[in-house]
Formats: sequence, C-alpha cells, structure tokens
Amino acid sequence: MSLLARLRRGHVSFAGQGDHAGSAFGAETELEHLATAESFFDWIVESFRDVVRGHVLEVGAGMGTVAARLAQHHVSSVTAVEPAANLFPRLAEQAARSGFTALQCTSGELLDQHPQPFDTIVYVNVLEHIRDDVAELRKAAELCSPGGRLCIFVPAVPALYGTLDRKSGHYRRYRKAELVANVTAGGFRVDDVRYFDVAGLLPYWLAYRVIGVQSLGGASTSLFARVLVPVSRGLQWLVRRPPIGKNLILSATREP
Repeated sequence: MSLLARLRRGHVSFAGQGDHAGSAFGAETELEHLATAESFFDWIVESFRDVVRGHVLEVGAGMGTVAARLAQHHVSSVTAVEPAANLFPRLAEQAARSGFTALQCTSGELLDQHPQPFDTIVYVNVLEHIRDDVAELRKAAELCSPGGRLCIFVPAVPALYGTLDRKSGHYRRYRKAELVANVTAGGFRVDDVRYFDVAGLLPYWLAYRVIGVQSLGGASTSLFARVLVPVSRGLQWLVRRPPIGKNLILSATREP
C-alpha cells in the first residue's frame, strides 16, 4: 500500500478538551507561535475572500488572528467568540486594536444573546476541538441567515494525528467525505471543499507522528511560514485540487 493510501486510511486515538465558557485551551504557547505565521493566515483568509460578506461571526476565535484579518475586508461587522478563559483577554485586546467585537461565550450561549442572524460564519481550526461537531454545525445554521455562508478550515488526514493534535485537544483530523457529510447534516449545502497545504503534510507527519515532537516552537513556525507556505501556495496555483493535504478548506450555504 502506498504512503498516500496509508495516510488516508490511518486510524488513531483521540483526545479532546472542555467546550464551555471559562474552560482553558491546552496549547496556548503553540497557538502564540502559530499566530506569528502571518503568511499562512493571510492565505487562509484570502481563500475565503469571495465568500465572506455582511455581518460575520467567527466561532472559536482564539487570540483574534483571523478575526483581525476578516475585519480588514469590506464587511458590515465582525463578531468573534471564544470561550477559553486563558485566550479571551488576548482576543479582547486584538478586538480593541482591530475594530471587531469580542465575546467570551460558546456558539450555543450566543444563540440566547444574539437574536439577529449573521451573513457569514467562520470556523478556522475549531471543529476538531468539538466532540459533537454536527450539533455545533446545527447551532451555526441557527445563527446563520437563510442563504448565508459557512467557511471552515480544519486539519485533515486522520493518520497525521500526533503529539501536537493531542496536546491541542483535537478530537479528530478529517477525511474529506466526513467533513462534507457532517456539514450537510448540520443544515448546509456544500459549495466547495479542497485539500490545503500540500507541502506541509510530510513535515507534519514526520515531526508529530513519527518523531513525536511535543511542542510547536518559534523556529519551526518561522520555517513553516517562510518556506513551506510559499511552496504550498505555488503547488496549489499549479494544482487547484490536490489529492491530499495537511488541511481541508470548505465553503457552504445555509439551506433555506
């Protein structure tokens, strides 16, 4: 069996974390380092540029790395929610600098507080932290206006699940068919889904699955941003729909 086939079929054990307001995120240092990979997040947000519109909600906004970029787009507003007590102060600081609204709550708690639906809902590196992701997506459908858009970015390929996933509290890495099925079950029509970050796949597998590196350092993040991201972008300029990648990126429309 080829390495590609083994990666696609791999089975692993998973570990999660609390999803209630006030819970703590277990890989805060790694998130800080990852936030410095500006070229990577620029690429993600640019990939959603033609989808994001109107009043935007980002769920699980962390330290505001994505929300700050969304606020630079021509949108009506950006609301960012983050339940983790150890991340929310950074999000609030970023919100004050970048002009978006930060709330410390979950999407379920927001349903009780925000009667008006959003035009776009964004999840970047979030669904993998939620045990029942279909239930979460159904909440997103309730928060989204009919015909509104959903943007998702998640880790892909279950066989890549390693030390960093476990430390970060990931319940899963997604197969493409699984992500499509769950989004559809959540009440959305999938418009586009593709693999993302081809060049990052093998280095990630070697570091966190084979070698078992226990943390994400500043040097490795810098190397990723300066070398692997440009290489991946170049490859995906040539091959728009690669057969595999480290992540999946999806856009969908809420069914009426």
